Amino acid sequence: MSGRPALGELCRLVLKHASFTVGGGSVTVVAMERDFVESTRWMSLDRFRTIYGIARITPGTSILALVTGIGWDFYRWPGALLALSLSAIPGSIVAAMLAAVYVQLYENEMARRFLAGTAAAVCGLIGASIWRMLQPYLKTEQLSSTLVVFAVVLVLSFYGFSPFPIFIGLGVAGFFLHGAKS
Repeated sequence: MSGRPALGELCRLVLKHASFTVGGGSVTVVAMERDFVESTRWMSLDRFRTIYGIARITPGTSILALVTGIGWDFYRWPGALLALSLSAIPGSIVAAMLAAVYVQLYENEMARRFLAGTAAAVCGLIGASIWRMLQPYLKTEQLSSTLVVFAVVLVLSFYGFSPFPIFIGLGVAGFFLHGAKS
């Protein structure tokens, strides 16, 4: 890894992703992974995904937890507070403005069609992001484990089980199974 970013550079990247990444959380995660891991090499893939995994189990929005965790990893409290602020405030302003515009446009038939097309495009972006995140786990040695996890989560969620204890249980099982292979 090539060290840590300057605080201003960290803030620039967080603001970039908070302000310009469209398509929801999974798209943002892939874009941030590309910047923090592949482009700048400030973090290892394992470190990034560990922070992301922790962010996913925290209450609230996982993207806010992810950027806060990245800020904390590099600069502790100042980094966490700046990253959280730069991620939450611009998005909140844009969301409020878009909500006001949406209310006005919803009365227009052409605008409704446009919004339906936009929703389809966003679904495509999310699907592509999920595919990219899954690809490393679809290798031959990990394919069976990935399929087992998918099947267990699917079956248990079909019967109304909460995903949180399912993921905790699978995490514990994976820890012991991975430890047994080492």
